[in-house]
Amino acid sequence: MINTNKQLTQQPLSVQNILQLFQEQVQYLYGNNLKQIILFGSYARGNFTSDSDIDILIVTQKKLSKPEREQLINFISDVSINDDILINFIEMLTQKFELEQSPLLLNIRREGIML
Repeated sequence: MINTNKQLTQQPLSVQNILQLFQEQVQYLYGNNLKQIILFGSYARGNFTSDSDIDILIVTQKKLSKPEREQLINFISDVSINDDILINFIEMLTQKFELEQSPLLLNIRREGIML
């Protein structure tokens, strides 16, 4: 189960701003197909360093089309270059997220922060 009580206050303001912009862009592109956006990894755990990347899982009913995916990748590239931080994202269908028991998903469920 994703921790819905965790807050983003432990992240630097610049990362909080990036996450807000990312969330807005993802909501725009996925629309009603978007189910969850989950921050995981070092920023979710609170043990990030200046070299840490931002890890995000996008849970959706339907994957993006190729042009929409390119738009998201271009957005991420611009943010990464402008803010000197790498953003990694995984797009996953809802059914796979709910049923799969991989080590990665178990970690995301345990330490993830819902955006």
